[in-house]
Amino acid sequence: MELFSVTLAGFRRFSQKTMLRTNGKVLALVGPNEAGKSSILDAIASLGNSDALALEDVARGMDEEAVEIVGNFLLDEDDLEAARLTGPRWMSVNKDRKGEQTYGFDPPVPERDIRHRQTTIDATLQLLEDADFQTTVGETADDLPDKLRKAIAKLSGAGPNLSKAMLAELRETSGELISYRDEFEQVASTVAVTDLWTELVTLEEASSPERHAIDTLWRRVPDILLFDEEARELASSYSVGALRGAVPRALASLLELAGMNTGQLIDAIDSGSSARLTTLEHRANVALKGSFGEAWRQSGIRVALRLSAASVDVQIRNENADFTSLAERSDGLRQFVALFAFVSTNRSERPILLIDEAEQRLHYDAQADLVQMLTNQRVASKVIYTTHSAGCLPEDLGHGVRLVHPQGADATTSVITNKFWAIQGGGFSPLLFGLGATTMAFFPTRHALCVEGPADMLLLPQLIREALGTQTLGYQIVPNLSSAARELAPLVPAEASAIAFLVDGDPGGRKIKAALLRSGVPDTRVIVLETPDGQGLELEDLVEPTILLRAVDALIDRHHPGSAKLGAEAMPGAMRMEWLEAGYQRVTSQKLPKVELAYELLDMLDSDPALRLLDPGRAALLADIAAGVTQAIRNRS
Repeated sequence: MELFSVTLAGFRRFSQKTMLRTNGKVLALVGPNEAGKSSILDAIASLGNSDALALEDVARGMDEEAVEIVGNFLLDEDDLEAARLTGPRWMSVNKDRKGEQTYGFDPPVPERDIRHRQTTIDATLQLLEDADFQTTVGETADDLPDKLRKAIAKLSGAGPNLSKAMLAELRETSGELISYRDEFEQVASTVAVTDLWTELVTLEEASSPERHAIDTLWRRVPDILLFDEEARELASSYSVGALRGAVPRALASLLELAGMNTGQLIDAIDSGSSARLTTLEHRANVALKGSFGEAWRQSGIRVALRLSAASVDVQIRNENADFTSLAERSDGLRQFVALFAFVSTNRSERPILLIDEAEQRLHYDAQADLVQMLTNQRVASKVIYTTHSAGCLPEDLGHGVRLVHPQGADATTSVITNKFWAIQGGGFSPLLFGLGATTMAFFPTRHALCVEGPADMLLLPQLIREALGTQTLGYQIVPNLSSAARELAPLVPAEASAIAFLVDGDPGGRKIKAALLRSGVPDTRVIVLETPDGQGLELEDLVEPTILLRAVDALIDRHHPGSAKLGAEAMPGAMRMEWLEAGYQRVTSQKLPKVELAYELLDMLDSDPALRLLDPGRAALLADIAAGVTQAIRNRS
């Protein structure tokens, strides 16, 4: 299952109900200091336990009964099969201030099938009218018919789930009927009715479908782990003298993964036996090889420990059996070693990882390295982190960043804006605000693809992922090439060696390309969205037409109810956006909001994760374009 959203109400700064969308593998929370980013991580972490929330967690002026934290999970096929449900289906986990957790499902779980009740009732009523049964009962159990009729009356009006008292009454009635089975043997239908009552009690005592689903699925909710600075700070060498006092948590996790602890290490050192220390080292490295082997089965590298009387050194062994200090390897690799050890020693499988201030103590390039590791790792199913640094922004700037900010003029309360690229003003202003910056001087030096506008940035990552069948791209997609050239000026041309540019195939896009070439950007790094025969395309031409029309019609419904829809009209194969904008203007007298349209398409995907936005007929074309983008970025020509 995947955590798709978290809703907060009455929790710390979030007095009013606000929802954080958490779909996607890597999600960054940005916003001013003291806006509540860390509080959101604490709220998410609390979903993983039944601990009561502190009274201090109740928002100022709110009743503690109003506090709620709700996680909404999308169930996968394995979840549905285990819970005996059909999909798609969502499960919510609702936690109150006292720590009590309740569960809900959307759509609701079907109620218990109670058709067997009527079968039992009909057969019993027929038996009660049987002359032979009446005679036999009169001789042996004259109060049984009244008990059966009372049980039938209660059963007829009961809901799908019976009370404990009623279940006890049914068991008693069924047991009495069974006890007279031998006496009633000459009445042909008695045995069948007795069997029906036995089956009835069994079915009624069984867990309801909803109870079974809850009992099955609460165990499958991913663990939620806070990967704090202590757990992440894995050094390459530790003094044994220092370890006699306290063991840093990151090293403790690695030692545990290696099947040892510092007590064993100190004992081996104090024994004065080099053979004992060598044995301990060998066993530890065999354990680490087994643990990391699956995670790095394709790379050929291994983590190794070098133990001596003076120090514990963490080393990396490559496929050629060369050993290097952990300090000599990339920051991403060092963080991954710490992450893998942390998750493994927490006995967690595909947990949700929370990181507060991910950029802490990392230089700019190391931040980018960390984010790339978080994007590519397969240890955690999801990573949610806070940051103030542009170097720590995720690959998907459009759908992977959320803004946490004070609510209006009230500095004491905060809200979450999931769709902050639609905020009035456009450009990089919303993201700059979230990072506490004022200029584009911070722009990342990692690989990036510049596109014309925010709508392109929002949709293109998803479309490329669908075209390539991958979850990661290896570069960021950056907006506003068309309307904010001055913001991107620092990138052109010298500082843009790891940057490529994608423009639409319409006249406006070709004009932008000409301007880029005049500024000195090599032609190989400016890619035009067009077919192999040179027919110009816009990004929206890559979206499946019926889905695109549904999204536009949804905007018409929302903002202009009663206006005509565009869905019934024939959309052209190319330059669809021009056609859509003209149609929207015609029926609403308003300009089509492109960013809102992009968000509407992503909302459709959120509601139905099996949906594919990419037009199948354009998948091969986009895959070729994506390959060209990757080549342009990596060539740095």
